[in-house]
Amino acid sequence: MAIQGITNRQQTEESKFLAAKVYLGKAQVNGKLGNNSDLKTRFRIHPLSDAVGVILKESYYGKPGFEVDAQGDIYVDQLNIYAAFEDTGKTCSAWMKAWSAQKLLRVCDRNSIKQECQTYEDRYGHTRTRMAECDKPCPVAEDPIQVDCPLGCDKEIVFKFYIQEIIEGIRQDNSYAKVELPCEMTIKGETNFQPGGILDQVNAIALKLGSIKSSPFPCGTVGNMIPLILSRTEIATKRPVLDTAKKVKQLVGGQEREVGRRTGQKASMMAYPVVLSVNPVWEAHYIGWQRQSLALLNAREMHSLGLRPSAQLLLDAQVVSIEPEPIKVAAKEVEEESAQSKCDRVRVAREQLNYSKSSLVALMSSVYDAQRPQDLTSKQVDHLIELMKNQEEF
Repeated sequence: MAIQGITNRQQTEESKFLAAKVYLGKAQVNGKLGNNSDLKTRFRIHPLSDAVGVILKESYYGKPGFEVDAQGDIYVDQLNIYAAFEDTGKTCSAWMKAWSAQKLLRVCDRNSIKQECQTYEDRYGHTRTRMAECDKPCPVAEDPIQVDCPLGCDKEIVFKFYIQEIIEGIRQDNSYAKVELPCEMTIKGETNFQPGGILDQVNAIALKLGSIKSSPFPCGTVGNMIPLILSRTEIATKRPVLDTAKKVKQLVGGQEREVGRRTGQKASMMAYPVVLSVNPVWEAHYIGWQRQSLALLNAREMHSLGLRPSAQLLLDAQVVSIEPEPIKVAAKEVEEESAQSKCDRVRVAREQLNYSKSSLVALMSSVYDAQRPQDLTSKQVDHLIELMKNQEEF
């Protein structure tokens, strides 16, 4: 009999396995962080398997910011990624969390406390801890996001994504042919929570493209996903000035520490928020696809009205009524290329480009509303082959 609670959980929860963890700061030394721990314009990737580590080193070697430390962590300036989920809330989620050393104490959505760490004694008399579900009111539920939590909870964003090189590298290795594991990055810092931060960037891309993950046209990427670029930028900001001679006790990350008292003044400094953008090569193809789709739609509408495509008239934003002009057909049509010749040309191009049959059918359906090469004109066949070649850039 299956173990109750475990079997059911597998049907409702996503896998917690990760390919790597990505950080914005340096690794701890003897459990402590040194001065200037922020990597500023770089990321630190901590691979969770030897295979992933090898793939990352081979893929990013020689690229800007590349470095490998003694622990095997890889440092880079920029990451090529895909979103992990269609749901923007799952891909990039913001929480309030409190930690004690390496132990999670509390999880809150700034409206109510969702989970708390509880201590209990097992049947053998051992003291253990576990996260338990709860629904307690948050003390700063009515306050602005800038107000610190008196319980010591800090704001953090959890961003889940696939690193493009890991998926492609694993797929090329027969022993890991179907393994696709996401990566996870925890993002902190006030600038990332400001308007226009990473949360707004994710939602803006999804709103513009209709999805944060799936490409609206066949683009040749793994899983037909939208290629994204993750980087960091430098901006000027202001931070409160602390008087280190006058210290006060304050909860920081769930622990009580002595920090300098605020003087009421602010000092100028630099911050390095995370920036998410769409791969420019893919975006250029997306704009071309939009134009082709719009041109095809306009041609269909005008054909249904019996108008020539050039019979569009717009004067001072006023609609002008014109009589439909019948389309004149020449007495003798230009000799059209044979259906067999069209099929042969498309077949040769598909074999040379290693283009799958399903992708070809999807491309013809989206651009020409046809599923067979013989249904296209000779010019459309030329255009189709050119589109297939352009998509090979991915």
